[in-house]
Amino acid sequence: MTTPRTIDSFGGVFSDQYPVEDPTVEQSSSYANRLHEDTAQMSRTTIKAIVAFPTSAAGAPVAVTPSAGRSHSGTGGADLPTISKTGTGVYQITWAASFTDSLSVSETRTFTFAAGAVMHASQFGHVQCVVASNVVTAYVVDPAGVATDLGGSVSVVVWAM
Repeated sequence: MTTPRTIDSFGGVFSDQYPVEDPTVEQSSSYANRLHEDTAQMSRTTIKAIVAFPTSAAGAPVAVTPSAGRSHSGTGGADLPTISKTGTGVYQITWAASFTDSLSVSETRTFTFAAGAVMHASQFGHVQCVVASNVVTAYVVDPAGVATDLGGSVSVVVWAM
């Protein structure tokens, strides 16, 4: 679920044609409407994808393997992005432009915002992110604002919405 939705995405507001006789096998329209509206609201605000990866001390370009990740499309290896170090402290994170959901519907992945952080107890830095559709470029800088890889093998996490 990467495209913001409204209740109209689920067919609009429903009303019951007949009273619910057996709530164990039937669902009232008011209950379905609440589920649809809550789901639509979440599609507009939740983090769509998150990935953690180690910085690399190797010269660019170099591929970086994600260490963990989750997204609306899933948590398996195929759901993780590809990550390329393109310069000192610069990491290009590319998620697939689309994915097939559990209902066999192809969904487009487009981000609007992204943020990041250095996840280490003694290495300090800041992560700035720029989004272009399904690609996030993460810039890692030290406290003085200088591009750095923090010596390599320092975890960075980036989340995209």
